[in-house]
Amino acid sequence: ADKAMYERKQRLKETVLAIIASILLGYFVCSKKYFCLKIDKIALGLVLGGTLSNAIDRLIFHGVRDFIYLKFMNFAIFNVADMAICIGAALICFSIIFLRKDKKDDRT
Repeated sequence: ADKAMYERKQRLKETVLAIIASILLGYFVCSKKYFCLKIDKIALGLVLGGTLSNAIDRLIFHGVRDFIYLKFMNFAIFNVADMAICIGAALICFSIIFLRKDKKDDRT
């Protein structure tokens, strides 16, 4: 009984942490002029959608359901939400590296 209670509390902590992280990330990105490109909004939607999807899985199914296994690559088992988070993060990196003008360039 104690183990089940511990697992429930742990799952609730993970879910609450994921929701709080999503809210903070959303606030940070939406409140900064630095993240105003359309690609940023798409990337944020992917990251938030994936994060919230995994949080819902934890609440309903008591864990994240990973079901995609690429046997030919010997890669980790993952799910669609994980793909959304990774693609969103990659888009944000791409946007920061290649699509932004640095403010230092405007001064010179």
